[in-house]
Amino acid sequence: MPPYVELILPTIQAVSDLGQSAKASEITQRVVEALEPADEVLAVAYPNKPEKSIFLDRLAWARSYAKLTGALESPSRGVFLMTDLGKSLLALPQSEAVEQIRRLDREFRRERMRTNASDGPRTVGGVEAEEALPTDVEDAADSQDDWQDVLLRRLHRLDPTAFEEFVLYLLRLRKMSSSLRHASLRGLYEGLR
Repeated sequence: MPPYVELILPTIQAVSDLGQSAKASEITQRVVEALEPADEVLAVAYPNKPEKSIFLDRLAWARSYAKLTGALESPSRGVFLMTDLGKSLLALPQSEAVEQIRRLDREFRRERMRTNASDGPRTVGGVEAEEALPTDVEDAADSQDDWQDVLLRRLHRLDPTAFEEFVLYLLRLRKMSSSLRHASLRGLYEGLR
């Protein structure tokens, strides 16, 4: 039975394969298809919860720790997005990526223990939460720009691939079919240019 830390890289790969954003259930299905665990492995359950698969539970922990270490982000419940860190991990040779993930996991757990021991300020990616807002969002709050102008400026800065990933994410958020693929979104992107 693999520990959750060994399932983080396949989890990140699944999100990448699914268009840089995916729902939790899609990630689970993709990882199970990729790893092809034996039926016996999937059937192993907790003694006190015979209906709960240990493998699938560890896969859920892998998603959580991929998010907590910064390889994925989850702007809404059950939807995960690829981050730059996740992309850089996938670009590494597998052995280096696995070692990097183990290091990130150790650092996160060590930092969490330290944070839980003190009542210091909460941080987001090493930055105090109040300082973590993107600059154009802060500028919009300070000026009279409305949110639509900020959104349009951000959308126009996206390259076509990033725009397609964003649209797929929005479709998943709205529980619409994820069967749309990149080729069918190019026309939508060109229409906004």
